[in-house]
Amino acid sequence: MVSTLQIMTWNSNGLLQQKESLLGTLVEQKIDVCLISETHFTRESYLKLRGIEVYHTIHPSNCARGGSAVIIKTKILHHEDVKIEKEEFQVTSVKIKTSTGALTVAAIYSPPRHNLKREDYLNLLQHFTGKFIIGGYLNSKHTYWGSRLTNTKGSGPYHAIKGYHCEGHTMGKPTYWPTDMNKIPDLIDFFVSKNLSSSFFSFHSFISHSIDLIQMWN
Repeated sequence: MVSTLQIMTWNSNGLLQQKESLLGTLVEQKIDVCLISETHFTRESYLKLRGIEVYHTIHPSNCARGGSAVIIKTKILHHEDVKIEKEEFQVTSVKIKTSTGALTVAAIYSPPRHNLKREDYLNLLQHFTGKFIIGGYLNSKHTYWGSRLTNTKGSGPYHAIKGYHCEGHTMGKPTYWPTDMNKIPDLIDFFVSKNLSSSFFSFHSFISHSIDLIQMWN
């Protein structure tokens, strides 16, 4: 059973093309669990890493877009948990055996074009019970988690997080850096947790603009 965890969230924008970069980061930063969004996997995609288990969920169209994945060290006691393969959400999760009980960690990707409501996010969160932490790209802006402004897509997750008695966590720094120089960088991905005391984890940003790290201990 683990007593500490280093959990990273990363938007890969195509995981297979970023394999070598990912491996270097996992080793250098001693990452135990990596929550990845935008894998661009299809049913034909396959990624095998030594000493690491890879669980993933594709976009329901089976096109090379969207998708999520959880990468976790094989030596950590765990099993695959909830998977959601929908147009509006692609979610992958594992349940980890820790020294203080079970912890669910989940990776999520939600495309920007879906204008989801509070009830949609509540239905998502209700798949998870006990202690959990979800990380990924929701493409939602809200000042609660550090965005410059609140957009329509940001209101839904905010009210669901509060309604399901969860907490949102970020470093308050931009995670989206547009290629269009006329657009302003902003924060559109974050962690959501429940039943986890803030005294047992800390957050860090590192390596690049799109990587955040949560360090947990029991």
